[in-house]
Amino acid sequence: MLRHSQMLKSHLIRRNGLVLNRLKFSRSLGSSVREKFLSIKESSNGKIPSNVYSELLNHENIKNGEELEIVDEIINFAKSDSNITSSNKIELHNLILKNLLKFDQSLSMIHQRAIRELNGSVDIDSMVEIIKYNSGRVESSWEIFENYITKINPNAIKNEDLLTSVLTKLVYGDSSEIEDGYQINEHKLLKSIAILQNLEQQPKDLKLQLLQKCLEMEKFDLINIIGIDSLELIHELNPNTSQFVKLWSIWNPETFDKSQIDENLDRINKLVMKLSEEQAFNFELDNESKTQFESISTKFPSLSIKSSTTKSEPQLTNQLFDQLVKILENSKILTNPESRYTPLRLSILKAYGINKLDHKKALYLYHEFISLDKQNVDKIMSTMVIISSYLSISQNDLNQLIIAETLLPQPMTINSLRALILGYSSFDLSKSLEIFNNNIAQSNKTPNDQGVSLAGLLTETLVLANLSQQDREFAYLIHDGAIMNNILETETSKNRIKAIFKRYGEILGEEDDIKIKNLLKQEVLNAIKAL
Repeated sequence: MLRHSQMLKSHLIRRNGLVLNRLKFSRSLGSSVREKFLSIKESSNGKIPSNVYSELLNHENIKNGEELEIVDEIINFAKSDSNITSSNKIELHNLILKNLLKFDQSLSMIHQRAIRELNGSVDIDSMVEIIKYNSGRVESSWEIFENYITKINPNAIKNEDLLTSVLTKLVYGDSSEIEDGYQINEHKLLKSIAILQNLEQQPKDLKLQLLQKCLEMEKFDLINIIGIDSLELIHELNPNTSQFVKLWSIWNPETFDKSQIDENLDRINKLVMKLSEEQAFNFELDNESKTQFESISTKFPSLSIKSSTTKSEPQLTNQLFDQLVKILENSKILTNPESRYTPLRLSILKAYGINKLDHKKALYLYHEFISLDKQNVDKIMSTMVIISSYLSISQNDLNQLIIAETLLPQPMTINSLRALILGYSSFDLSKSLEIFNNNIAQSNKTPNDQGVSLAGLLTETLVLANLSQQDREFAYLIHDGAIMNNILETETSKNRIKAIFKRYGEILGEEDDIKIKNLLKQEVLNAIKAL
């Protein structure tokens, strides 16, 4: 019985030598792939189980590029192995595409062709790598993607990795395009947005790149589709003030943390003034973009853009302003006496008084702020003088100037003096000159960091006041006197005065006298508003 058992065991060993060789392969982790392959070949009689080929090609030494030279030998042996089906061979070619294109991109064409000859298809994971390492010299990555989805594997359109792979190439370009200085065009931008909007997990770097490109092109309709979801994202885009206002309008938050306000006080400060101006933003897609998105969704229904994002009701800035003020009120910042919030309080004061022409609300806030922020009473009073001076001209109301004079801080600030000089220009130029003469002697003539002195600022203000009433001759006398008295010494101060005279000349070029008068009035209002 024992002898029969030993004979049976010996027979099984000979018959299942491949199994033992496979076990030997699995245990001999220290050997090279070549050694293992040669050992298996010697005992295989030309037939190796398909899973052994897969294990060989999945070996760490091949996947890390150390033994790539053995890959062709393994594949060639598998081709002649009658034990390997076409399906097995397709699987092996896909394995190479998945693992080895990062070392040799030329393998892509070779093994894709081999798969086609076997009447097979590239699997999704392989296609991800094909697109990832495609140079773009023969076909662009988008063309490869389009062909794969439309002719080979339509269901792959829902694969996140595949979509991310082609999106990356659309955003950053194929390697051959990068060599030529790739810049994403609007057509590729729309394709990218269509893909991005259909990803469950949107890669932050790709989203940011697309937003930056849209911002560069001033395509806020496309930014509206991508979406803005945080102040941090807006900060990363580094927009100018005008762009910041539109990005905020797209985001349109109902609330955000006080810490976020603290970190962005300067931007919020500017936002208050901009949103208080009467205007409307329309972020609806233009017809050309609509047509292109429709073309993409016709070819790839899964990449359609939700209709709710392609249409947009005009955003009214006064509504956004009211909402922002509510956010600030809820954050308790406006009732916080710390001086770092003073600029924000002053902006809200000017927003109501100048942009919204709501003197009653401005006066109410003035009393609230002056009681709260005792360290900055002079700034708050000066701001109210600016508001009253502005309203005196915009509403042709001399009483506002009388109110302004009662609010003058002591000592008087340069901006409150300038506001009064400009305010009186519409009613009594001699009063503007009187204010100037009473204060010019004690005004500092030393230029600040911007190259302008306080005396220089008063001078350019009086020049503008006289030009607004078309008294160019006296304006030049003021200018010449300032030069003679060394008030306008720096190039900056001289250029600022020149710019005022230049703008005056441009306005006088208009043929309509009423239009000239209105434009000169607007110049004065703009100057007061800028104080």
